Amino acid sequence: MTTTTTSSAGARMDRRALAACSFNEAKIPDKGEDADPLAHIEDDKVAFLGVFDGLGGSGCLRCGGADGVHTSAYYGARVARASTEAFLRRTAAFADVTPDALAAVLTEHLAEDLRAYDARWGAVASSALRSTLFRRLPTTAAVAIVRPRRDTARVQLLWAGDSRCYTLSPSRGLQQLTVDHLRSPGDAFASLAGDSSISNCISADEAFHIAGVEVELPTPCVVLAATDGCFGYVLTPMHFEALLLDALMNTRSIARWLEDVRRRIAAIAADDASLTALTVGWSRHGALRRAFVERARFLNETYIAPLAAVDGAAARVELWRHYAPTYEALLPTEVVCTTR
Repeated sequence: MTTTTTSSAGARMDRRALAACSFNEAKIPDKGEDADPLAHIEDDKVAFLGVFDGLGGSGCLRCGGADGVHTSAYYGARVARASTEAFLRRTAAFADVTPDALAAVLTEHLAEDLRAYDARWGAVASSALRSTLFRRLPTTAAVAIVRPRRDTARVQLLWAGDSRCYTLSPSRGLQQLTVDHLRSPGDAFASLAGDSSISNCISADEAFHIAGVEVELPTPCVVLAATDGCFGYVLTPMHFEALLLDALMNTRSIARWLEDVRRRIAAIAADDASLTALTVGWSRHGALRRAFVERARFLNETYIAPLAAVDGAAARVELWRHYAPTYEALLPTEVVCTTR
């Protein structure tokens, strides 16, 4: 597990106070195919988050690199992370760049870096299966660029695959901000029971696109990015929010909060899991925790306790229908995609 914490801005700039933390939980130690998440704050003006999930099925061919021989998925996530971080450090300060323009440039930047890595290292072993089943350096990505303002945060979202960005607020709870790229699309509830393959992922040898959108979030709020190992093994999307809030209610710092989230996810997940979180507008963790007390109570009384008492598919569907309109309210209806 890797945890990175950065913080800035005290009470004198409460609305723009920022703190970030992340974890990377490998199901098999030293063989996890998620890269360490991005969690960077720069001068209280801009922060960026990102997660990268190497796709072990299509990326199971062996590949060389600085860590020795691992799967192509392992290095795909790490090359994409390094490439994205370098890109963001150069471009994040330019606030007037639109998300579709960022998506276009990032697509080309990632494609170039992945092709260069593949040309240098390539696959060091092969499989008896048809090569068309495999991709070279395949990974997902979900990135959020956050610019705090007086009472809002401007958030630009860039992603490919089924890793997700979310926001979490005391008034509206957990809201998904990105749309999974799946061959058989479904909502967050349906995807827990489904097994659709990814329709678009970053790789060195196939065309891909980065989707880009922008949202304006009222502050204070939390912005998160997570791979599917975090949200793919809960009973319902309501349970993922409950997991986040239950952990928050029992901790005294953002680092301890995410450590508790990591522990809870590791207990249920059958996959690598990585998550990065940015809090916007709370200068102290105690204020953050107190802000969510009422939301945690409401969530438990309205969704979690009734589901624990009934534990039936029909009840889950009915409560999801009640929860979904707010959870899905910020999902983009039109997504700008740029294919290389």
